[in-house]
Amino acid sequence: MNPEIVVFEPGDFSFIKSVAEKAIYCDMYKAVEKLGIWEELKNEPFSGGFLFGTTDIPNRIMANLENPDAHSGASLALCIRDMQYIAIHGWPMWVLMYDLSQ
Repeated sequence: MNPEIVVFEPGDFSFIKSVAEKAIYCDMYKAVEKLGIWEELKNEPFSGGFLFGTTDIPNRIMANLENPDAHSGASLALCIRDMQYIAIHGWPMWVLMYDLSQ
């Protein structure tokens, strides 16, 4: 018996079991799409990272989130890094990486 292969379209986080986690990933993905900053996310912010560096990406994303209060500093940093992973490696690789980490 062959396992069924399920393909999730970019931005479809329905495979994430946690309702809260799914919501913050969906919100962040939509904000990045709206801003059109996938190429910018490919660049490493170097000293200070995304949150403490000189890049304005976190502020731009936060201003475009539907529910910015759902994020702590840690969840914001994690989600931005995950969006960076998607930008660099592609959606299918991120879904696989997420699935393997569960």
